[in-house]
Amino acid sequence: MVNYCRVENIFQKVVDDSLCLLKNKDKFVYKLNETAAFLWQLLEKKSSRKKLIEALSANYQIPYSQAEKDVDNFLKYYLGEKLIKKVSE
Repeated sequence: MVNYCRVENIFQKVVDDSLCLLKNKDKFVYKLNETAAFLWQLLEKKSSRKKLIEALSANYQIPYSQAEKDVDNFLKYYLGEKLIKKVSE
């Protein structure tokens, strides 16, 4: 099973009630919305796609199908930006 977690050397700070991430290499700041911040916090430890979907659906009381789309979009974007990575169990 594939799991996901944060990559090392990403700095995070809350600015004006928003979670911001900074990658040291490119000096680019990512401002996370509430949903992305929730998922980011879950990835402090390894987590599967399914666990992320279930947690998002339960926390925001949204249909599983909507949570699935949101998690897939999150994973695609943050993997592409190299802020998270795939890891084995």
